[in-house]
Amino acid sequence: MADTRHVSVGEYAGVPLQDTGDTWRNGAVFLLRKAPRRSESVSLDGWVTSVVEGTKAVVTCGQSTAASLDETFDEALTAVNRGLDYLSATGAADCAIRDAHDECIVWWPDPAQHGTVMRYKFITTHQVIINMTATVRDPEGNVVPSPPPPTPMVHDAFRFIRMSRTSDDLYDSYRNLFLAFECLLSDIRPPRQIVSRQRWWSLRRRGPRLIWESEKHWFMDALSQAEQLVPLDSLTPADVQNHKKWIYKHMYGQQRSALMHAKQNRGREYLLPQDQARGAELTASLVKLWDYIRSLNETHLGVRARRGGVFAPGWAMMADPVLSAVALFASDDASELNPQPGSPLPKGSAVVEIPTTAPAADPADNMLRIIFGGCDAANLQELETIRKIGAKSDEGALVVSELTGPLRLGDCVTRFEVLSGMRNANPSEAPRTFSS
Repeated sequence: MADTRHVSVGEYAGVPLQDTGDTWRNGAVFLLRKAPRRSESVSLDGWVTSVVEGTKAVVTCGQSTAASLDETFDEALTAVNRGLDYLSATGAADCAIRDAHDECIVWWPDPAQHGTVMRYKFITTHQVIINMTATVRDPEGNVVPSPPPPTPMVHDAFRFIRMSRTSDDLYDSYRNLFLAFECLLSDIRPPRQIVSRQRWWSLRRRGPRLIWESEKHWFMDALSQAEQLVPLDSLTPADVQNHKKWIYKHMYGQQRSALMHAKQNRGREYLLPQDQARGAELTASLVKLWDYIRSLNETHLGVRARRGGVFAPGWAMMADPVLSAVALFASDDASELNPQPGSPLPKGSAVVEIPTTAPAADPADNMLRIIFGGCDAANLQELETIRKIGAKSDEGALVVSELTGPLRLGDCVTRFEVLSGMRNANPSEAPRTFSS
């Protein structure tokens, strides 16, 4: 039986969510790609990170002055990655986090609540595909035949594009997309050999010597050639005048090279996988680069990519009726993780409905519609443990979180919150969310 002497915050899968001195009030639980083969724990920089054999979750908690959800999330994610790094480097366990921003449990102290607030978050991502046809007529009313589809072709850039678009990791996706860019540039303007600058006596004795041009010389000249096909201004901020110089400094130097190298050289820093500091910047660059490559494929190779999709107002019209018809709940039910939609929760399980708000837009993601619920932790007292958090309609459960605990709440948790939502990811656009 798990040690129950210090459970002021609680336990997840038998792992205490506070230290033995009962002082920590910050922490998080994140999903893992696969369950570890054995239980391991490491204490690093004041945070303890633990994995449990057979459980697809990692628990971290530690010393922190954070008094908000966002601050605690950022600190916990940094701490858990460092802990998992160490466990992997020492051969103790090889684990990787997935969907950290979409599925997690976070807790933090909140003086306004006179205790600790704990929040469950689980978001589902959907792809709505809309097929539309249109008839084009000339001024006389005759139907204009559609142009024939492009003839399929082979190009190495397509492999890099596929690896980018199917990657679960932002940094890996960007690296492959930039390689696709380089592959196309090399096709448009291949690298060349140039005559090496030599002293006159060396020329007399050996004759001219050919060397390959520098990477920068090739890249800048290749950009000039590409600009004749597709203007470069779509890759740079609106106030930039020298597009080639900006692309070389920022996209090539600070992003591409920082992903390809892991050394600090002349003040340049490399990008560490899963680091959150520059994630938004890299995502924005990925979106611009995909749009440019798609246009370059069309102009240079004659390969057209599909465009369009559902915009935010349309997605709200689709998602809100679904979200409006459900209520968030907590249950001690330990049955099947994801039941068939509409199937009732098993008889005998305790279910507590959590007051749920109307659907709303997420402030940071206009393609995400969310609902929110919260209650006093005392309202969950009839649940000895929480094994299922989800959204249900009158007919039954619709979706549940994969973080199934069991979670046992301690007496310092005064408020319990749940945030759920539905996101649309247009399949023709660049990916903006990644599981790692």
